[in-house]
Parts: sequence; C-alpha cells; structure tokens
Amino acid sequence: MHHFAKQLASPFPLLAAIGAKTTKIEIGTGVIDMRYENPLYMVEDAGAADLISGGRLQLGISRGSPEQVIDGWRYFGYEPAEGETDADMGRRKGLEFSKS
Repeated sequence: MHHFAKQLASPFPLLAAIGAKTTKIEIGTGVIDMRYENPLYMVEDAGAADLISGGRLQLGISRGSPEQVIDGWRYFGYEPAEGETDADMGRRKGLEFSKS
C-alpha cells in the first residue's frame, strides 16, 4: 500500500484480517516510511495485527529516502524538529516505535 494512492493507506486492517483467516503463513508489510507515520498509532495497529495473527506479523520500516513527493510528510501534518532533517525525523520515529 502506498501513501497518496486512492486505496487504504494502512496495511494493518488487511494484515489482521489475513492473520485471522490463516494459521501458518507469515504476514507482513513491505517497507513503511516512518516519516509518514505516527509511531504510537502504528505500534497499536501493528500490535493488534500481530496478536490476531498469533505472532506472525513481520514489519519492514525505513527512515525514508529522497522521492518524487518532495516533503510529502508535510501532507500528514509532520515537521522535523528544529535542526533535524526529514531523515533524522524518520529515524527518531522509528526508534520511538521500536521502544513502544
């Protein structure tokens, strides 16, 4: 699933549904760009999907990389802290996610 696309932006409801209907396959994301995420919401959604799937959720996260959508994180209401780059913001949010 990709941001700015017309479908659901979060993979977790679909992954939870797949996890509820299967018992053996691993389920997971591609790479989630942490510049676009709220780490606390994400850990809650990912945790629920992992519980529903019986611990089969595999996550891929990234601090982000240069892309066509310049400063796309702004469309989600996020700004880097003073003196922080967007990559720094992605790293910070990834660490916050991993500690939650």
